[in-house]
Amino acid sequence: MLYVQYSKEGDVINFVDGNYPGKEYNTVRHTVSDYGTAERIAKRVSELSGEQYIATDNGEWVSPRFDVVRAPQVGDKVSYGFNGDYYPSGEITKISASFRRIVTSEGKVFYRKKLRASWINCGTWGLVQGHIDERNPHF
Repeated sequence: MLYVQYSKEGDVINFVDGNYPGKEYNTVRHTVSDYGTAERIAKRVSELSGEQYIATDNGEWVSPRFDVVRAPQVGDKVSYGFNGDYYPSGEITKISASFRRIVTSEGKVFYRKKLRASWINCGTWGLVQGHIDERNPHF
């Protein structure tokens, strides 16, 4: 989860991507009320970190609706999963400029629906970070 620290003027001056750093930081996903603000925060965090962050909009009936997440990068190790089953899928080899399409070294193609923070393959399999090889023990 992304936490940001604001100046008195409301500008992002610092951020933490991970565990809660303390009361002087605010979580982005629970304090941002529109996509434009999420985009501004993503741009500033990208400048501070040197990595690409993107704004997300999960839709009108989803809470939290807006957030800022680290964008997938070429070379990231990834897996795909559904219902507790996860399978490694190599590394990301291609990402479209709009972040709508991601291709892995195994040839799997994942598509981003609208502005959400998820990429899906074949309408079911979700892209996840890291190499994970697990099966749901409940079957």
